[in-house]
Amino acid sequence: MVTRYLQQCFDREKPYFVSDIVDILRTILNTKPPAPTALDPRLSSDQKTRKAGKIFVDMTGGTEGSREIFESLTSGE
Repeated sequence: MVTRYLQQCFDREKPYFVSDIVDILRTILNTKPPAPTALDPRLSSDQKTRKAGKIFVDMTGGTEGSREIFESLTSGE
C-alpha cells in the first residue's frame, strides 16, 4: 500500500528535480528541514538540481530472507 501511495503521489505531483522528490516526502512525513531525525530524507548539495527523470517506487518490508541471514548481517560475519 505504501508503494502504491508513494507512486501515485509522484505521478500526480510530477517532480522535476530530485529536490522536489524530497519536498514531497517531507510533506508526507510532515517534517521541515532540517529535521532532527535520521529518517528525514536528505540530499547532498550537488543532487538538489538534478532532474528527477522517471520515478519508480519499490519498497519491501524487510521480510525477505531467513532470520539467520539477518543475524549474520548484523553480527558482521
